[in-house]
Amino acid sequence: MSKGTPNRDLEKIAERVAEIYGIKVGEVLARGRPQRRVSARSLFCFWAVREMGNSLASLAIRLGMSPAGVGYAVQRGEAIAQGHPEIMKISACLASGIVNRLFYCLRIEMFPHLW
Repeated sequence: MSKGTPNRDLEKIAERVAEIYGIKVGEVLARGRPQRRVSARSLFCFWAVREMGNSLASLAIRLGMSPAGVGYAVQRGEAIAQGHPEIMKISACLASGIVNRLFYCLRIEMFPHLW
């Protein structure tokens, strides 16, 4: 994500991660260690850092974590994505740089039961 991109992209990613995990958006971004929340936050961090280009430091500030903690979350999120082909397809949408394509993938191709 470039510096000029609004935080709305991160909010949309958090919304989609929350839908995938069946939790509230606030839980994706909240501190705490319940396994579902950790997994959701890890996937969020992976997409935000590796696919959207956010820095570890900026995401750490937003999440109230250390940059190292965000780095570990990115690694966990990558493992989650690699273990689920449907999530890897979403990652490919993000990597294409077209955020709106991500939401198309989530809505139509990957998780039609959510819509």
